[in-house]
Amino acid sequence: MLIKKLSKGLTTIDSLLILKFLDARSLGFYSLGKLVFAPLLMVFTASSSVMYPRFAEQYGKTGDPRSLKRYITVPMEVLSSAMAVLVGAIYIALPLLTKVFLPKYVDGVPAARILMFGLFFYAISGMAGNMLLTINKQVLRLWILLGSALLNFGFSFVALKLGYGIEGVAAGTSIAYFLFFLTISVMAMKYTHAPPKETGKLLTHVLGVIFYIGIIAVLLLTFFSIDVRSSHVVVRIIINELVLVACSSYIIYKLIQRHRIVELIRGRWPF
Repeated sequence: MLIKKLSKGLTTIDSLLILKFLDARSLGFYSLGKLVFAPLLMVFTASSSVMYPRFAEQYGKTGDPRSLKRYITVPMEVLSSAMAVLVGAIYIALPLLTKVFLPKYVDGVPAARILMFGLFFYAISGMAGNMLLTINKQVLRLWILLGSALLNFGFSFVALKLGYGIEGVAAGTSIAYFLFFLTISVMAMKYTHAPPKETGKLLTHVLGVIFYIGIIAVLLLTFFSIDVRSSHVVVRIIINELVLVACSSYIIYKLIQRHRIVELIRGRWPF
């Protein structure tokens, strides 16, 4: 129960501060990012829930935390690859999608784009959280959640005080989510007795794929900007999306090759 409360606190502190320092209208704009990411977060949550019994079953058989290492690394690598591509695609199309379906929230697009990457890091940490719960390290997880919540409060508070608005809050919150992901992942791998090199390999994969997709998306919008008022906006978005898919072809190929993402969501093991 306490873990759920702290998890909720970590994801709501930024919104509460916006409501206090700004207004309900600004909070509405800021909430666009969470609304857009909600379907992806459901996939992360579902996969973590499906995999948790696998963690418990394996640990019950062996009593050895080292046997859980692949239950962390493989799902995180698969999910980070799949979701990074989806985040990049949404990042590109978000202005048009917002104008069509939520025209009153167009001003929230910049903050939403920033927050999406932060939410990615928060969501991808589910398997590491499963690991700590399985080996009865709930207190450690609580401390990590508490520390991340305090960082989220601090970063968001400073951003608002300095006048950076909802974009600053989105950036501060994303940093807090990133540090949460980094800390909980390192600790989970530590308890599997994984060597630093293996932990570094996992983090490199997760960070590498989201930063790669992020850079591609930003570059596309820098050199091939999209004006939602243009009559050719749909064509421009389609071209940018196709370029993104082309640049992500190897990532997509590896996911399709063994149907890994489908098997993960279904909770089947091994992959």
